Amino acid sequence: MALPSEVAGESFLAANVTSLVLLFRGLQSKKAMTEKATLLDNFCYAMRQMQFLDRRPPELKAEIFELLFESANISKFTPEEKLKYDKDMTTERDRRNQLATSFSDGKDEGLAEGMESKPPVKTVLEF
Repeated sequence: MALPSEVAGESFLAANVTSLVLLFRGLQSKKAMTEKATLLDNFCYAMRQMQFLDRRPPELKAEIFELLFESANISKFTPEEKLKYDKDMTTERDRRNQLATSFSDGKDEGLAEGMESKPPVKTVLEF
């Protein structure tokens, strides 16, 4: 089955890239970083200006911008810094997984002990 863009003679990828470029150009709003700016306006602004920004402007205080700027800073790491960062992140993920597993095991163990020590509950139908 042919895609609609292929029927018109365009490749699917070319049609989507063209659509994305037109969409991005349409989103270049002059109200970014103002009170009337939407999250999308500010996000497009941040993406366009990322190479010129040294730090996150106070107007971009949403959590998505914190993650965006953190990712941008990580991409500037030297190979040695990236290796250390990856090692630290692996250690942190391992620690969190161990903690989650311990919590889950403790919860299961507590439920099992609680079920053993409680007498069975009589239902309304039994009396």
